[in-house]
Amino acid sequence: MPGILQRARQGITFGIAMAAFVCPSSGISQTAANDPIRSEPSVPRLAAAARLIDDNQIESAVALLEELATSPEDSAEVRRLLGRAYYGSARWADALAQFEAALRMNPENELARLDMAYLYLGADLPDQADAALAGAVLAFPTSGNPRYQDLYFALAESFADAGRIGIAKRSMARAASFDGPIEGKVIFKRLGDFATQLVEFDPARDAYLDALTLDPEDVDSRIALGSLYLRDNRPDDALRELARVLDRDPDNVTALTGIAETYLATENLSEAARAAERAVELVPDNRRARYVLGRSLVRMDRDEEGRNELEEYRRLEARFQDLDHRAREIHAFQSAAMVHLINGQTETAIALLEEAIEELPQSTDLRLSLGLALSQSLRHRAAVVTFTELLRMPAAEAATVHRHLEREYRLLGDPASSRRHRELADRLEAAPGGDNLGGPQ
Repeated sequence: MPGILQRARQGITFGIAMAAFVCPSSGISQTAANDPIRSEPSVPRLAAAARLIDDNQIESAVALLEELATSPEDSAEVRRLLGRAYYGSARWADALAQFEAALRMNPENELARLDMAYLYLGADLPDQADAALAGAVLAFPTSGNPRYQDLYFALAESFADAGRIGIAKRSMARAASFDGPIEGKVIFKRLGDFATQLVEFDPARDAYLDALTLDPEDVDSRIALGSLYLRDNRPDDALRELARVLDRDPDNVTALTGIAETYLATENLSEAARAAERAVELVPDNRRARYVLGRSLVRMDRDEEGRNELEEYRRLEARFQDLDHRAREIHAFQSAAMVHLINGQTETAIALLEEAIEELPQSTDLRLSLGLALSQSLRHRAAVVTFTELLRMPAAEAATVHRHLEREYRLLGDPASSRRHRELADRLEAAPGGDNLGGPQ
């Protein structure tokens, strides 16, 4: 399940400080090429507002667009851009109201429909995003806008995170029907994953083979195909596909684990133990490999070694289940809070997030959500306190938090502090890896 820090970080790249889900793997963005006003000489102030949003100068964009919205220059495009700017100000309810106003003024404003879908995805409301996208496709059936592919890909991942695999598969199939920036092999691989989860083995195999047709060296799709063959009781085919990966990369842990599982299934216990042992050497927390190693050793009459491995497997499995449960709790709190924020019930959202933090005090995602909610309620000093606390947490992505502090201090009229956090964020993003974890500053 994607962390909110990753989502917020990509939101800043988009030019909007997003508070919730944007699919990391899809690289969602809006370019000047997709926005016709950039090259429209008759609307220079509107084009200037769009550039301000793209440059993340959100407050300046809001001021200019609010002025335009109360002038004879008011239009659906003014309202759409004002919605984007409000989103960048963490004013989600206001943003949604402006997108709706844009569509009332001009139902043919395709970008307003797509921006609304982004907003719903940002709020982790996939059903509403799905409805917004369906409306856009119905209204513009021949559109070639590549954002449809981005959005349907992100929508599929959002449904998958919620365990709704059938509708995730349907949404990914829609992504495959549009041209866009996402590689076809990535889409086909995810289609195969969803079909596998639904125990639809033939469609899954076809999707993985489609991915491999596009890129025969795609390791992820080949491993997934091998794992599928094992589940479909085709161990020889599984070994063939996984061995092709190991021929190129002998230390590929996922392939080693799959090989070990296949050998265990075919009673080749010594080979299963050998492959599993190598996988555990490379990644000691590999639960699946620990299990295969333990089972193999016990069945080879190496009882004590096998029981030790199985005990370690049980410990790792319990820890994983605990972390997974905690992640789902955090996700549920965030989703509920975002519904309140979208509906303009800011104080209710803040109270819910504060309650959640009391229950899950180590969650960086919840603290980031709280900081953004406080900012939306114009409690900028409280937001600064929350973001500063977040910086002290080792798991926080420091560059992302510094970007938020840069904005909060700017809104508080403290340019020196704002500049300091901007410089810190720039420095961290320029460092190898593009970001740093938080901790003592």
